Amino acid sequence: MIHSMKEHRGEVNAIACNSNGCQAISASADGSCIVWDLQKGVRIHALYAPTVFNAVCYHPDESQYITASANNKIGFWDAYDGNPIASSMEVI
Repeated sequence: MIHSMKEHRGEVNAIACNSNGCQAISASADGSCIVWDLQKGVRIHALYAPTVFNAVCYHPDESQYITASANNKIGFWDAYDGNPIASSMEVI
């Protein structure tokens, strides 16, 4: 094992890697998504919301993270700074 990355306080529900494999984002039941530098094994930034994150992926151009949560909402987050881009929309 090269790195052990432990910051989530709940179950990790999903992990996605970027196209070059240098970064990953993990989605957790603790209401956080953490963006990791896989080469250094450290956190780049974290996204927080009062919900359980069930899924996460990179936008095809990798400028955004897209999350799906237990409250039936999809979130769009800026990949540069981790800030929310737009209000989440409810999925019916």
